[in-house]
Amino acid sequence: MDRLIPFILAAAVLIAVGEGAATPSYPKMPDEPAKPGAAESGEGSVEVAASIVSAGGEEIKGVIILESSYFEVHEAHGAAGSRNIAVGDIRLIEFAAWRGKKRRIGEYAFYPSRVTITLVDGSRVESAVPIQALLRFRFRSGRRALFFYTYFYDYRKGEVWVGSGKKEPDYPERHPDPKTIIRIDFVKEEGGSLLDYLFR
Repeated sequence: MDRLIPFILAAAVLIAVGEGAATPSYPKMPDEPAKPGAAESGEGSVEVAASIVSAGGEEIKGVIILESSYFEVHEAHGAAGSRNIAVGDIRLIEFAAWRGKKRRIGEYAFYPSRVTITLVDGSRVESAVPIQALLRFRFRSGRRALFFYTYFYDYRKGEVWVGSGKKEPDYPERHPDPKTIIRIDFVKEEGGSLLDYLFR
């Protein structure tokens, strides 16, 4: 019996190792169907040809990478409060004003407080709150995919904003940081390919 003990212990160790190496199986969420004008990437995200413009005037053409094929929008004057708008139905999104929120002493985050969405049929939707999916988003131009933002930070030192050097308390709400994205144009391909658009 004493000779069998080492074999029994070894077998127990092997069984334990085998059980520990097993990989748990998790359910896979269904892929979201792409709306017209939006193409699914291989990773479940949605890629849309677009151009973005910063508050400093820089324009970049490429592809915006989103986690969904629609945006949840809170209408400024809508009775329903919020609605989902398909990316494929949008031609243009503009950010015109921001509202500051104090994070800690002297530090403020400024979030979009006036957003105008122009649909492909020419109608407009106004929102007084940020579009959460666009506060921080990925955008690929060429081979690089970088993060861009529609909100920004500024710091109050004494009576002056560090970012601009201005004294007016509400100055950043109308003058965002130059790198802040203030306009997104979604490309509607009426002729030619995405490559044609990128190299115009």
